[in-house]
Amino acid sequence: QVAYNNAITTYAILAASYVKGRTASDVNLNSSDKDDTAEFDKFYAAYERVIGSEIKNGVLKESYSIKRKKGDINEYQIVFLVNEDKALLARKKAMQRALEESQLAQKYANEISRFVNEGVENLNQ
Repeated sequence: QVAYNNAITTYAILAASYVKGRTASDVNLNSSDKDDTAEFDKFYAAYERVIGSEIKNGVLKESYSIKRKKGDINEYQIVFLVNEDKALLARKKAMQRALEESQLAQKYANEISRFVNEGVENLNQ
């Protein structure tokens, strides 16, 4: 369960950082616009939080695990596979809810939606 929760957290962080990076480069966010910067920060935090809650059973599936004895302690490494179709639906829901929580919906919704819909092929490398 701890490994599963860690996988969800890692996925949410990576998905949010991908959107943040694409937004910063493609939307050409002007750092002098303090209102937009604050709203983007709210959006990123909300997106990461919501995507973590939207990743449910069937999105991440345990692929294999490795157990290693280290002294008196067992170490585990568990690898999860991502069902990209279900993950895309979770990212879309998270994006919509995060946009609703921020004031970015009118101004940047189309650009952010495009980033979310592109998938996360780079996250899995």
